[in-house]
Amino acid sequence: MTGLTYTPVLAHLGHWYVSLPVFGGPVVFIAIFVKLSERRERRRARDGDTTHLRVAVATGDDSTILTVNGALDYPTLLTIESEIEAAARRAPHVLLDLSKVTSVEVDFAWSVTEIINAVRGADVDVSVGPAPVLRPLREVCALEGIKLVDATVAPR
Repeated sequence: MTGLTYTPVLAHLGHWYVSLPVFGGPVVFIAIFVKLSERRERRRARDGDTTHLRVAVATGDDSTILTVNGALDYPTLLTIESEIEAAARRAPHVLLDLSKVTSVEVDFAWSVTEIINAVRGADVDVSVGPAPVLRPLREVCALEGIKLVDATVAPR
């Protein structure tokens, strides 16, 4: 009777060799694209160009202004949430300028008020422009008792 011998099966190496670039390649490409975009946005913000940022941050002596550009969507809400918490740690007064928002859904307007009400340690005012598209945002802020200020008034 002959003994069984173990021979390594290398046939599966071909699956890994082919599958890794096919399925992993797009993931790596997207990750590199996102990192380069973030780097470019940070460089623009450092140079003073905040037109491409969803949420632009301007700090003063005792206040911070967060200006929201473009549509008020879920990624923008996440950015607002993180930036408003950081602003509340830096300054006692935060102005959330929503006058440059181009579109808003009622659900997202309610989410903005929840974010503002969750801020501790800072006074948060909201500036909403007169555009008709911002009407739901003004109404929700009024219902929730959020302090609305005129966009032309300088922060405290």
